[in-house]
Amino acid sequence: MFIDCHTHLNLKGYTIDDIITYMDSSGIDKCWLLTQELANPHPYASCVEEVFDAYEKYPTRVVPMYAPGPNYCDPADRFRKWYEKGICGCGELKLVGNWESAKLDQLLSCVSQLKVPVIFHMNESSTYYVPLALEMGNNMGQPFPSYMLDFTSLERWLEEYPETSFVGHGPLFWKGISSDPELGMGNAIYPKNPALGEGITCRLLSQYQNLYADISGFSGYNALTRNPKFTRYFISKYASKILFGTDNQPLGLREFLDSLELPANTYRLIYGENAAALIN
Repeated sequence: MFIDCHTHLNLKGYTIDDIITYMDSSGIDKCWLLTQELANPHPYASCVEEVFDAYEKYPTRVVPMYAPGPNYCDPADRFRKWYEKGICGCGELKLVGNWESAKLDQLLSCVSQLKVPVIFHMNESSTYYVPLALEMGNNMGQPFPSYMLDFTSLERWLEEYPETSFVGHGPLFWKGISSDPELGMGNAIYPKNPALGEGITCRLLSQYQNLYADISGFSGYNALTRNPKFTRYFISKYASKILFGTDNQPLGLREFLDSLELPANTYRLIYGENAAALIN
């Protein structure tokens, strides 16, 4: 079973038929299809109704996910209603600012009761985010807010909901793979220097059984390709916690991973078994 744990409708103009075509050509059996219900409209936004329509069209290929947007007064109740229809997890969770929110507490409590995973995105604010800017035809950049900005609060949620599987993703989450100086807030969004040693993301993966890592997007690709020697060590240590995904970006991640010549069982875990184990 080969699973892409991170795909979206509308991002890069992808329809569900485009995603299925990509899956067929790449030998992908299933994809996790995530919503993006953001506070302000974006060209790549996708709502739960679109995701569920895609699931109904391709029920054996699409695993539908939903993270209620910040505008809903009772996101937990809304999530539960969609879960009863067939939603399999909470994602992609993006809250502007940090993790401190009464609504988030209610949502995570609901998710914990339903025993489904949470896919979250951590990102520092920036005024120049190349992939988004280029998609919008603006080579001068686009304001990009911070999401889920606080590792300390993340750790608190990991402790408070130990039965909930949290799947981390995004530039800030992957910045934390390394202990090098560029981890500091306000430094490079995508560090380029070789990863030097285990950072806060590695500590949390080691310490909390319920934290997993989504290697999709440029942030995951950048983190893993900075230092292949360190990446072999990282993947070998955390093989049971890493999930392959693309985030609609054909960056050559799979080719890079295959070039590392890891044990066959490691590839089975990363390419599908870990993701399958998180879905009831």
